[in-house]
Amino acid sequence: MKTSKKIISLLLALLLLVGGTIATITVSAAGDTVYVKVPSTYGVPNCYMWNSASDQDVAWPGTKMTFVEDGIYSYTPSKSFANVIFNNGSSQTADLVYPGSGMLYDLSMGTWSEYSVGPKAPMVTISVKDGASFKTETLSVHITVSDADSAYYTVDGGSKVSFTNSADVTLGASTAVGGTTTLFVSATNSVGTTTSTATYTKKDPSSSSSGGATSGALGGYYSTNPDGQVGKKASISVDGSLSDWNSSMLIAQGTANDDPRVYRPNSMYEVGIDLYALYAAYDDSNLYLMWEMTNVQDVVAPNDNYPLSQGVLWQTQELPFFIAVDTGDTDTAIGNKGALTTGGTIWNSGMTFDSSFNKLISINTKGGNGPWVYGGDSTGLNPVEILDRSSSKITMDYGLGILSDNVYGINGAYGEYNGRVYGDIQDESSDWVDFNTKGHKSSTMDFFYELSIPFSELGITVNDVESNGIGVMLVATMGKSPMDCLPGDLCMTDQAHLDDGENSQEHNSFEKSDEDNISVPFARVGKLLTGGGTTPTPPTPTQPQPTQPQPTQTQPTQPDNPGTPGTIYYLGDASLNEIVNVKDATLIQKVAAGLEPAFSEAAAKCADANLDGEVNVKDATAIQKYVAGLSVKTPIGEAI
Repeated sequence: MKTSKKIISLLLALLLLVGGTIATITVSAAGDTVYVKVPSTYGVPNCYMWNSASDQDVAWPGTKMTFVEDGIYSYTPSKSFANVIFNNGSSQTADLVYPGSGMLYDLSMGTWSEYSVGPKAPMVTISVKDGASFKTETLSVHITVSDADSAYYTVDGGSKVSFTNSADVTLGASTAVGGTTTLFVSATNSVGTTTSTATYTKKDPSSSSSGGATSGALGGYYSTNPDGQVGKKASISVDGSLSDWNSSMLIAQGTANDDPRVYRPNSMYEVGIDLYALYAAYDDSNLYLMWEMTNVQDVVAPNDNYPLSQGVLWQTQELPFFIAVDTGDTDTAIGNKGALTTGGTIWNSGMTFDSSFNKLISINTKGGNGPWVYGGDSTGLNPVEILDRSSSKITMDYGLGILSDNVYGINGAYGEYNGRVYGDIQDESSDWVDFNTKGHKSSTMDFFYELSIPFSELGITVNDVESNGIGVMLVATMGKSPMDCLPGDLCMTDQAHLDDGENSQEHNSFEKSDEDNISVPFARVGKLLTGGGTTPTPPTPTQPQPTQPQPTQTQPTQPDNPGTPGTIYYLGDASLNEIVNVKDATLIQKVAAGLEPAFSEAAAKCADANLDGEVNVKDATAIQKYVAGLSVKTPIGEAI
């Protein structure tokens, strides 16, 4: 039963005739309590109770239950009911007959048993885990005790402070940078005393990670932290609905139809892995991520019907997602570009990172394999997970449709036959379209995932997010190699034109098997990096080497722009139009790749932006830095 409109027969008078005896069904009475035991990944369950369609406790999905102890929740109705359903808003039990007060339903086993509610030792919960660090002047910690007759806490061995049920404690005001502060909590009842101790280290705010990216963020139709957006503080229900999300939470924008398949002449029969946009939110306890995925097969390759018939990823595919999180803690940063301490890469993915990060989360497209949380140290990523699906509180859900009103990308597929060549996603002159205007059915073809990650599993607090910010990189893979990432990186398609014959099928793209080093900055949540955000600065694509020797050709040269008499040329003005902008950098890249005629003598002199006597991609990079307003020594813009 999932709506109040479903007709439920009244079970109060249900009689079972067994062997000549009559058994009646137990019903609840006011003050009775029902219990449920749920898996760690289930979330807080709801309790829905009823007698008939017109006699319900509260409307579906019921009332949030009260936490009792690990995995066990309780609910006490205000009147008598015969039936109960436990649910989390997206999955539910069958219609259950309520067996009586004090009974516990085990969701995993599907059985009822008596739950002992006798005296128990007190429970102590501290909101910030032992060993955490903080970079703010003070650290706020929330303490909760249950089943306690009395409780107190001390800070750094000081005087006892008594409290009831819960207390908020501020630590670190007198702690020097590099020093520690210790919170001790004690709770007592007739059964005994429970204590808990947590020690925290105060760190220099200026020690936050600088990111470590070696390439600029992709520009054009791509963006990272657009307009300085860093997500919003908001609680999100991970329930397969977009209702809690909005455009102000966008932290990374990708494009549609940029997955590796489109660069091969014959691989559109494969299911696409195409990330489109990444959103973030956070509250006092959790980081929330939502990402959109697109499938424009219905427009660019409808004749290859297989990807159209397979539905969305969570229905048919079990492929890994990875989320790398940079908390800024240099002490727990993962070195070796995120390669494993034992050699190789996580899950043999061929995936490495230039940016620093502290935790790597993996979960598959169906949500059934994972979540897994990995950490490491300066030697690399530890292949033994810190948390697995039985201990992690990470939750995931998904649904059809996306938040974005438009689905932008380059029209066409089947590789160079339709002009799809490496680097086209950074070319303004490519055939950019809104696929929704081409007949794309976004409401049924596109879809989203949302994820809730407790801060405790990242080793941070909301204070870290708001004071220093964190970095996030999302990677979607086929298992052996990344297929797409947000923020976007050109390494996702640098081998896309080559066939995967040695490893899989000749028609497939080698991107399914190659190694990918992600060099762009992570998207930021809570706060941009010190000194600015990740304003898009297009990186220089590295043109893949041809697989066969190419005949030497004499390239025509570009004619000089004659301009007007007395025209002044500027260093960096490769197009000789008296303006220095990103189009000059793009032109240099194309000439270097042999996609445009060689420069004339005048144009070559202007294109040598770094004055080293050569024209190459280094000059394109110098122009990009100039356009982005970064400080460079090269006097770009001076007349020559």
